[in-house]
Amino acid sequence: MNSIFLILLGVALGVVIGWLVAAGRTRTEMVKSQVDAEGRVKVAEGTLQEVRARLGTIQANLDGRERELGGLQQKLREESEHKVKAQTELENARVAARLQPIA
Repeated sequence: MNSIFLILLGVALGVVIGWLVAAGRTRTEMVKSQVDAEGRVKVAEGTLQEVRARLGTIQANLDGRERELGGLQQKLREESEHKVKAQTELENARVAARLQPIA
């Protein structure tokens, strides 16, 4: 009876010691994983800041291009109006030239 008790006590102590060792390793691995994850988060935050800075530059560039495009479109409309006006004046001059008597 005494030897069965000692065997059970040894098994119980082995289980407890094994569990403590495994828990210690798990904690160490979790701390390493957490440190790695924090490092990756810092890198990602740095990358995000760079991307936001680039986005700001690109957006400012795009805004400038849109203003330039608007100005060019307005100039094109004005030039088209001038062309139509000039063509109309030319046609009127041709008609007037045909109606004048030849001297």
